[in-house]
Amino acid sequence: MAVITIFNTVNPDPARALEDTFTTALETFGGRTEDLITELRVQFC
Repeated sequence: MAVITIFNTVNPDPARALEDTFTTALETFGGRTEDLITELRVQFC
């Protein structure tokens, strides 16, 4: 997932870059949204 999201962050519009990155993360987690949220909390909270 990390390699794919690197390309999403190059968008000059920060909101669009965040949206693209989060969309890619959701697709990568294959519908396991709760797992994604848990991982994000572990990393950033």
